[in-house]
Amino acid sequence: MGQSRFGIFYQYSGAYLNPLLTKFDNALARYNNSTSSDNDITDIIENMYYQVVSLLNPSAESFVPKRKKHSINFGGMRNKMF
Repeated sequence: MGQSRFGIFYQYSGAYLNPLLTKFDNALARYNNSTSSDNDITDIIENMYYQVVSLLNPSAESFVPKRKKHSINFGGMRNKMF
C-alpha cells in the first residue's frame, strides 16, 4: 500500500479538484467586483463544499489504507480505540 497509494490518491483527487479551484477563483472575483451577492456566493461555496466531499470520500476509501481496530489495557481497564 505505502506511499504509492497516497500518490495515486493525490493525483486522482487533484485532477478532479483543479476545476473546482477555477470555479472558486471566479466566484471570489465576482464577489470582489460586487457582481454577486453574499447569498449567491454562499450558495456557490456550499455547492462546492459538497462537490469536494463527494469527491474525496470515495477517493479516500479507494486509495487510503484503513486503520485497524486496537484495544489497549490500562491497569485492568480495557479501552477500544477505533
